[in-house]
Amino acid sequence: MPSPFAIFLLTAICYLAAGLIGQLLAIPPGFASVVWPAAGIALALTQRFPGSATYAGIFTGSCLINILIATQFLASTEDIVIWPAVVIGIGATLQAMVGSTLFQRFIGKPDVPSAPRAIALFATVVAAGSSLVNSSIATLTLYSTGFTEAAMTGFTWVTWWVGDSIGILLFTPLLLTLISPRIRVSRRLQVVLPTLLLFAVVMILFAVSQSHNRAELQRHFDDSAGNLARQIENKLHIAEKKLIAYSALYNASSYVSRDEFNAFSALILGDDSALHGIGWTPIIPHAERAKFERTMRKEFPGFFMTELTSGGNLIPASVQSEYYPVVYIYPFEKNMRAFGLNLGANPSRLEALKSAKKLKRPVATAPIVLAQENQNQKATIVYMPIFDILERAERPDGMTPFIGYVSGVLRLEALLKEYYSAAQRQGIAISMSDETDSNNPDFFYISDDRTQTSYEPFIYHTTFGERNYHIEMTANTDIHPAQRDWNSWLIITGGLLITALFQIFILLVTGTVEHVSNEVRRKTSELRDAVQQANSASKAKSRFLANMSHELRTPMNAILGFIYLCLKTPLTAQQRSYLEKSQMASETLLALINESLDYAKIEAGQLQLEQAQFDLITPLKKIHALFDLKASENGIDFRIKFDSNIPTTVYGDELRTEQILINLLSNAFKFTEKGSITVHLKYQWQEQMLFLTVSDTGIGLSKEQIPHLFEAFRQADSSTSRRYGGTGLGLSISRELALLMDGDISIQSEKGQGSAFTVTLRLPNIGQSCLSLPDFSTEENTEQATSAFKASDSQGDQPLEGCRCLLVEDVPLNQMLAEELLMQMGADVVVADDGLIAINKLNEGLRPDVILMDLQMPVMDGFEATRQIKGNYKYRDIPILAMTANAMEQDVEACRAAGMADHIAKPIDAAEMLRKILANLPQQ
Repeated sequence: MPSPFAIFLLTAICYLAAGLIGQLLAIPPGFASVVWPAAGIALALTQRFPGSATYAGIFTGSCLINILIATQFLASTEDIVIWPAVVIGIGATLQAMVGSTLFQRFIGKPDVPSAPRAIALFATVVAAGSSLVNSSIATLTLYSTGFTEAAMTGFTWVTWWVGDSIGILLFTPLLLTLISPRIRVSRRLQVVLPTLLLFAVVMILFAVSQSHNRAELQRHFDDSAGNLARQIENKLHIAEKKLIAYSALYNASSYVSRDEFNAFSALILGDDSALHGIGWTPIIPHAERAKFERTMRKEFPGFFMTELTSGGNLIPASVQSEYYPVVYIYPFEKNMRAFGLNLGANPSRLEALKSAKKLKRPVATAPIVLAQENQNQKATIVYMPIFDILERAERPDGMTPFIGYVSGVLRLEALLKEYYSAAQRQGIAISMSDETDSNNPDFFYISDDRTQTSYEPFIYHTTFGERNYHIEMTANTDIHPAQRDWNSWLIITGGLLITALFQIFILLVTGTVEHVSNEVRRKTSELRDAVQQANSASKAKSRFLANMSHELRTPMNAILGFIYLCLKTPLTAQQRSYLEKSQMASETLLALINESLDYAKIEAGQLQLEQAQFDLITPLKKIHALFDLKASENGIDFRIKFDSNIPTTVYGDELRTEQILINLLSNAFKFTEKGSITVHLKYQWQEQMLFLTVSDTGIGLSKEQIPHLFEAFRQADSSTSRRYGGTGLGLSISRELALLMDGDISIQSEKGQGSAFTVTLRLPNIGQSCLSLPDFSTEENTEQATSAFKASDSQGDQPLEGCRCLLVEDVPLNQMLAEELLMQMGADVVVADDGLIAINKLNEGLRPDVILMDLQMPVMDGFEATRQIKGNYKYRDIPILAMTANAMEQDVEACRAAGMADHIAKPIDAAEMLRKILANLPQQ
């Protein structure tokens, strides 16, 4: 049983995770989660881990998930969010307590209900009844805190109750099925897999429906936002056209007085909230500045041209070649600080003024703070150049004289606020920026409404006064679709209700089947015990066979490896012959050890025979090499004979044929101390049967012993077992193999007179018959072996003398073999078990002439070790040679890419290894 803290932590995490999943199933707006998996998981955990730790975990998980949900929609103070979450958490905990009590009262045990009555009580009393608790507490809490309106209270209560009920009905049995230790795996799969499959189908349909609904909501939002953006754009264009109208005023009269300007401006502005003011600005050369100011003082005593400091204060205009003073301004009272202001003193305004004159159309400034503005609200000024079109006709040069500028002050924040109320009613937040300089956008207005992230922003671009404006519409948290997504609600509610009912049906069926199965198992328990006892001996034999096979495999690999090393040393012809025969015998024995599980496979009916063509002479040569030396040592006459009509090639399983012969000959040599042992081969071409007879002059068998001879793990008698040893498996496996090859084994024997075992095997022939007996003489084999493994002329030479090698290899056997080969060549070898140890040895001062690097090693592999070594300037000149069984072309390329100088493939070819080491050693 886990600790109380572990149970608390597990419950809190599970409730929180299930709550997050449940929140994904909520359908905005106004819906509680129509399925609440957390309610079902909470009840299941109270049955599996009853106690206060579970209830504390439910309370904590519920508080956390409700705080997360609330903070998504409200930028509220802590007590507004936290105390409703705490109350709902208490409600979830009380609901779990009530549900657990009802479960124990009506179901009786903390297990999945299986009987029809238990299932009915679980659905109607436990699920529907306990869900009344938190749905009531939560709905009242949400209403009292203003999260839900009074009109939605009833709907919220029903949705919450349905969601918790379906959550319990679906997820409590599902989780209990998964975690209950008393439910069989087969029943778990029968319940869980169909339920999860149906649940997945419902989720896919729900996702498709919601995706369609979101697309419709987005389309509706884009339509509303686009209409609003176009209204703003029209407002800007109207303001621009109003300024253009002043061109008609100035061209209709040779002089426009202040009163005429004010009267016309009053008519143009009307109740336009966007245009904060309109001014008239001529260009005054510096030579006319004094005269201009004296003239203005006649009407406005104390008048002088001004300019703004960086702090926003007005000072007398500095000396410039020409000035752009605001002479007329309407309305005067709101804009009197701008009266007499030299617009040319500001570089951005001067640039807009000159650009407007050049382009002969309105040009707006970048966002600025106005001289007449007491707040930090940004605005833009649009300069409309005025040319005297009538005078152009009278001028000989045809040029249009420039008169001055009409400037319109637009407070864009005020313009946007005209649409703010309409935007809020539609759940739209507005932001607007000047992006003429795309690398440095300047915002006029940013809405402080909280954004609804489920909607994509609507982006609108427009131009005004030669500047690029970016209008962005986002959905705020007050947005309300035209109608609720009832399709998704019906899909998720109805679909999961059907899933829960289907799961109940499966529980009912599987429960009935399990009940019947339990009765059958109870009535047959004694028989099953008897069968288990009968099989225990067979299992013990199989375990023994498997263990022996595993234990023998490792030393046999070492034997083969060191025989190979011995064959590389100076040997006499006789020693080389013995070692070569030992090598051949070891390879055959290793193959037999690797197949030592055949007996278990045969008993299980899983042994598969290979069907391929092979030369009969090949296994006979192996067998002669295996037993000839032993026969010579014991003074036994060992012969292999066969008729002249034996086929050269047959079709069947060479290894199994060889295995049968080895088993029979092993027994013959075991029980024959003197005399002879003969293998005789015959072949019947018509029936395609091979007859193998192994006869000896050994101790023989009595008539009583013969019937038990082929029983596994049994010797002829106990004295034989004590004297000669053995497992008693050889003859049993041989006969089973013969039977699998459509043959059999028969025996003729008398006590003290020797034995003759005859094996029949169906081996279809391929090719001609063998006309002469092969020569299995020891002399010929010795000659061939001496020729094949003759040492080189430089025997005894040490080409790597004085060379220090760092061998990086994790397999001990490979370490020993490689180290021995290198030492025989004269190298000084240092071994590292992995790449990290190799690097540590280098850091400790080791300076090898060459590094032989395996690739696949624990802790740090060869690739990473090579990269680190080559990345250190101290060691980057040391050649690194890969020595690995990864010998494909792409492996060689990967080694070179990692910085390795060359590649040595396993099994190791000593000559190739020497050549590559010498080729990469630094030149002395």
